[in-house]
This record gives sequence, C-alpha cells and structure tokens, in this order.
Amino acid sequence: MLWKKIVLAIVLVIAAFTLQCTVCKWIAIGNASPNLIIMIVFLLSFLGGRRVGMLAGFFLGLLIDCFYGQVFGVNTFILLMFGYIDGTLGKTFFDDDFKLQLIFLVLNDLIYNFVFYVIWFFLKGRLEIGFYFVKVMLPELIYTFIVFCIIFIPLSKLIKYIYVEKDAKINFAVSNNNEI
Repeated sequence: MLWKKIVLAIVLVIAAFTLQCTVCKWIAIGNASPNLIIMIVFLLSFLGGRRVGMLAGFFLGLLIDCFYGQVFGVNTFILLMFGYIDGTLGKTFFDDDFKLQLIFLVLNDLIYNFVFYVIWFFLKGRLEIGFYFVKVMLPELIYTFIVFCIIFIPLSKLIKYIYVEKDAKINFAVSNNNEI
C-alpha cells in the first residue's frame, strides 16, 4: 500500500511540473496561466497529510528552483511551508467541504504571488502593488480557480482512494478490535 502512495505522489509531482512548464504556457490567456503546482501541493497535503504535502512541496519547489529560479530555495521553502500548513489544515478541517478547500487554494495562490511580488518588485523599489495585483495576481488566481474546479473531483477521488479511505478502514478495524 505504501508503494501506491509513493508512486501516486511521484506521478502527480512530475505531471504537475511537466504540465506547468509546457501545456500551461500554451493555454495561457494573456500572461495568466493556471498554477498547477500550487494545486497539486494543496491537494496532496490537504488530503494526504503534512508529510506527503511537505515532500511534494519540497520536490516541486526544487524542480522550479533548478529550472527557473533566480534565487535558489525560494520556491522550495514556500511550497514546503504550504505543504506543512495545508496538511495541518487538512487534519483540522473536513476534507469534504469544497468551498473551504477553494478558499484555502485561493489563499495559497495569493500568498505565493505576494511573496514573489515582495522578493522581485518591492525590495527593488517598485511599489506598484495595485498594478501587479490586477495584471498578474488576479488573472492567475481566476484561471487557477477555474482549472481547480474542473480537475478537483477526479484528482481528489484518486488521492482519497489511495491515501485516505484505505487508512480509515484499517484504523476503524484496528480500533474495533481493541474494544473487544
């Protein structure tokens, strides 16, 4: 069972990075493209737990930093922290509440883009946060939101099938045996 979890996480990480770097550039509207990496880190951590989310965030961030990053480690750190925070929130809140997951995904995307605004623009003296929000953050946020609504159901069912439901049945069986 462990190997299925590992294989699923590896496949989703590689697929998200590959699609983000190739297909998302083709389907971009203006300069906005959906952020599949944020989506996969969120889904894996929210449904699979902190450890899975942190590993997915670490490796996706490392791939982005290796191929596209100007400052090594920024993406790795941010996505690792998203994996930790979303994994903690996934244990705290119900994983069946779609609206709550959309809110957390939107917050992840906003925080991710705001951190990059601070690193690349604000610290260099460019203070046009309104322009950056309207031209970069908001279009990407809307596009990510729409794509997440489309791919959420099949991906969440797959992740729940591999990560959650089997473990819940095993834990339920173990807890019932302890009461006897």
